[in-house]
Amino acid sequence: MGLREGQDFTIHPDRPDRQLPLDELSGLNVILLCGPARNAIFDKVAAILPMRYSMTVGNDGRNVLMDRRREQRMLSSRQAGDSAMGPAHDWGLVASLPSPFNLGKRLVVLAGVHGTGTVGAAEFVADLSNLRTLIGKREGETVSEVVRVDYDAADIETPTRIGLV
Repeated sequence: MGLREGQDFTIHPDRPDRQLPLDELSGLNVILLCGPARNAIFDKVAAILPMRYSMTVGNDGRNVLMDRRREQRMLSSRQAGDSAMGPAHDWGLVASLPSPFNLGKRLVVLAGVHGTGTVGAAEFVADLSNLRTLIGKREGETVSEVVRVDYDAADIETPTRIGLV
């Protein structure tokens, strides 16, 4: 893509003290990986992001994915306890919107209910034809879509099929 780390982007790992000041992000395009249960910055901003699909931390400390339009929680097969009924699956959130830190910058979210969903979201956007599809689904300046990530229950790390919901 021709982007240069240090000039066009900087990697800020989730710091152990989990106290990265949000004002440090105002001049940056930001990519958030993992759900809010594992990403402190996503956790801080999740509630204010104007997206169809939202992800927050539930009372049990785990990620909760909601379809705001349908007012429906999207459960992975592990959460629903139905992995014996077809392939195991997780959900991945793929979002791109103006950054709440600076509307002139972008915020991109690639997050799963579990790690498999995060991997699936990242693999989905790595395919140029999928990016074109996402652009076609843009509402205003925002893309907020979910992918279903199927996997073999014996290997939760490797998606076997990824498809837009």
